[in-house]
Amino acid sequence: MTPPQGSTPGGRGHEAEPRRAAHTTHGAAAPEPAGATAVENRPAGRESHAREGGVREFRSKYADHKVGFFKLVRSEVIKIFSLASTYWLLGIAFVLTVGMAALFAFVPNESVKILQEKGLDKLPSANQAELIQSVKEIAYSVPMRGIFFSILIFAAFSVVVIAGEYGTGMIRSTMTAAPKRIGAIVAKLLVATILAGAVAFAAMLVSYLVGQALLDPRLHYGLGEGNVMRVILMNTVYVMLIVIMGFGLGLLLRNSAGGICTIIGILFALPIVALMAGQLDWVADAARFLPNRLGNIMGAVEDSSIGLDTPGGDGGPKDISWNIAAMWLCIESFVVFLAGLLVAKKRDV
Repeated sequence: MTPPQGSTPGGRGHEAEPRRAAHTTHGAAAPEPAGATAVENRPAGRESHAREGGVREFRSKYADHKVGFFKLVRSEVIKIFSLASTYWLLGIAFVLTVGMAALFAFVPNESVKILQEKGLDKLPSANQAELIQSVKEIAYSVPMRGIFFSILIFAAFSVVVIAGEYGTGMIRSTMTAAPKRIGAIVAKLLVATILAGAVAFAAMLVSYLVGQALLDPRLHYGLGEGNVMRVILMNTVYVMLIVIMGFGLGLLLRNSAGGICTIIGILFALPIVALMAGQLDWVADAARFLPNRLGNIMGAVEDSSIGLDTPGGDGGPKDISWNIAAMWLCIESFVVFLAGLLVAKKRDV
């Protein structure tokens, strides 16, 4: 007897097709009928776009979103705190600032001991108060003494922040995410400057507390006394302006070692050269506006710095005040940064 058409031996005539359908359902996809719409399991957060020939392109749903400035700042915060150099350099700067302030606190203490050996207690009260006040004026600068040494560390930090990206090649990813470049560079500078300024300010406040603990009780003073708070703020501004200058040098040179050596030369070598060539009038005039000289005026407890003078209207010397010094240093720092920004905008990465 002939089996029915389409059947198989064993009486399972119509089971082959269902099993084949089940196999194609759980295995390879079966061909779609003409005119049917394909259903795809695509990753979450992605969109597919059909092309000719049935090829589909997958794009992130964020592909057309613009990278705003605050997102750039957030990314720079993540990057800067992921670098070991950030913790090492800023940590060393903090410890050096506090440590040098603690060492300098013994200088006014020794002055008080010398006065006591010479009979300070035997003098009238008014004379004692006058002598103690003269020593206290030296103690006013204790919290800021460490900045003179740690400023180099802050400058090196600013160079490494930007030049390190050129050294590792990370700058290509940064510029790809922000093709206009200026936003990414300004965001990086903003994060580095604020971070360095915050560390410097905190270090000087801790230095003040350490100094008060180490100073003779007769030399204690408050933050509002003797321009101390104003000087702390101006030293913070000094650190931030040097960070801007170092950042600009890093943009110009694109090399960490070269940038650090250059900022060392500006802050330390040029003043020595100017001192050696002090007989030349034009060298002496130019040396008054070197960054470290201007920073010393900004961080001086007195309202002006003696010896760093400019010609006065009457032909005599006139001291540069701290606010004029801050203005000049601001101009110098931003000139260097803008030069680096122009080069970074035009030059290939």
